[in-house]
Amino acid sequence: MLKPSPSQTLYPLSNQAAKLISTLDSPVRVNVLRKECPEVLDLLARSWNDTEQLRRTFDSLLFGPRRSGLPLSFAALLEIAGLQQFALVQTQRRGAHCVWENLLESTY
Repeated sequence: MLKPSPSQTLYPLSNQAAKLISTLDSPVRVNVLRKECPEVLDLLARSWNDTEQLRRTFDSLLFGPRRSGLPLSFAALLEIAGLQQFALVQTQRRGAHCVWENLLESTY
């Protein structure tokens, strides 16, 4: 009999992650993340209000060495990418600029 992996065992969703999920627009899906790796939602929720930390967290999850050591499915990676796009829109609505916009503005 196969033992479940750590990400398949019950992992309670934090209040912070539940609050984040409640603020997402309906097209943004996190069903796979909730089921397969809710710890990723907790990680994102902890850095959600810090634009630079959130960017680093997304980069680590999507592109880092073995994506932070988490066994993420393709569907989970797609949901993370969707969250990244949602976060980018939210950041732009708050008036924050991305690093490249700041750099380009400072050169003129």
